[in-house]
Amino acid sequence: MSGLGLDLVSGSHLGRVVGRHPGALWELFTPGELAGCGPAPMTEVCALAGRWALKEAAAKALAVPLRPTEIETPTSLAGCGHLRLLGQTQRAAGEGQVLGCTARVGELVLAVAVRVQGAAGG
Repeated sequence: MSGLGLDLVSGSHLGRVVGRHPGALWELFTPGELAGCGPAPMTEVCALAGRWALKEAAAKALAVPLRPTEIETPTSLAGCGHLRLLGQTQRAAGEGQVLGCTARVGELVLAVAVRVQGAAGG
């Protein structure tokens, strides 16, 4: 392990932010992440909160500025999975990968991301 990041997100807070700025969805999430929420991403705020928390945690694990659309979360947030890194974020990770997990308690989502240096796979 060469980096660890934690983040806690409130689903209702994210819902208020996106409610005020609906176009922000496309700035914060990739098309694949939004497609995973079904036809109405605004109704899937809890799922989006988990994705947002993972992005924040991953940026902390990598010690890089957060570029939301350069960190793609797993299609299913049940359990743990590899995060897909793109662009400058991918270059910053080098040969490393980021593994992420989420846990939900009510409307709060806790995300943990671990940077694993030199891990194989994708």
